[in-house]
Amino acid sequence: MATPDSAVAPPPRSNITVAVRVRPLRDGARLRCVYPVNETEVDVRDPDDKMGGIDYLRLNKTRAKRYTFDVVFGESESQAEVFERTTAHLVGPALVGVNGCCFAYGATGAGKTFTMLGGYGSPGIVPRTARAIFDHAHRVAEETAVRVSVQYVEIYNEKIRDLLSAPPQQRASKYGEVDGDGPHIAGLGLDVREAP
Repeated sequence: MATPDSAVAPPPRSNITVAVRVRPLRDGARLRCVYPVNETEVDVRDPDDKMGGIDYLRLNKTRAKRYTFDVVFGESESQAEVFERTTAHLVGPALVGVNGCCFAYGATGAGKTFTMLGGYGSPGIVPRTARAIFDHAHRVAEETAVRVSVQYVEIYNEKIRDLLSAPPQQRASKYGEVDGDGPHIAGLGLDVREAP
């Protein structure tokens, strides 16, 4: 059996990687409160004028908090770099049966969809992951049969939507483990592709 390239990306220091991506300000926006400090830290600053003026009761108190993560991406980081440093290391193990997960969490407008799906000429994590999986499948197709099964869901406000059904449908939140097969959400569509 062919094994996936282990050189796709270096493995992380632990099983969980927490990354933060600071998006550029939108046109017309003036207020920034999150500042990347280095590759692992951000400063979150409480601006003086958020209530329309200076808060005299807090003049002598710090308005900045520093937080540490596994990786911090500034607004100039590319989609490729975000993929390489957060998700690429999941592809190899997934190809030999190890479950992997990458998800985006944040407020509306924070850039989750752009990071995960990307835009024209700038694919995000999902298409880059699919490309890495299928590139591997084509490389080993002469040695072994490859079958890729995908379930694609959105979890929003504790509701699960099956994104492979047309149109996407909301499903009951029945999830758990089935016969030691790993995490499973009942009733989801399954897209299967076979490599020659």
